Amino acid sequence: MNIWTRRAVTAMLLNLSILPCIAQAHYSVYYKKYPPVKKPLGKEYRGRATYYGKQYFGRITASGERLKNGTCAHKTLPFGSMVEVTNLKNGRKTIVRVIDRGPFGKNRDIDLSFDAAKKLGMTQAGVAQVNLRVVGTNGIVLLRPNKYLLEDNATITARADMAALE
Repeated sequence: MNIWTRRAVTAMLLNLSILPCIAQAHYSVYYKKYPPVKKPLGKEYRGRATYYGKQYFGRITASGERLKNGTCAHKTLPFGSMVEVTNLKNGRKTIVRVIDRGPFGKNRDIDLSFDAAKKLGMTQAGVAQVNLRVVGTNGIVLLRPNKYLLEDNATITARADMAALE
């Protein structure tokens, strides 16, 4: 293995293990503190969703990524968390990845990208009652509906290996 291959493998491993931990410390907005969620996989929340307007598409977010389709903002979930969002009014579902912080408006729990809001059928109303379920981490969906729930990184790795063999 040459030096460049070793460096590429090292960079990839660092990216997978360290980057999800960056910027996961407590932060505060308008004098209110928001602690990060520990081990969010499998947790469910009920709340209200809004969406980013089309004019925000492509702007830099808190994680350093640009806002794109299939992404969202959440106050406390770690960046890279995969969240299944279900519109409680019509039952439509979509999966989005957390790349931003917010929303900081009153009684809002998640900000969705415009295409995710369109899939949920909430663009006319602007706000919808939703159920949020964390189904993955680091941009990878790890939970299937009505299947196993994963607890730690060792189990996640084992399940991902088993899923690759299926």
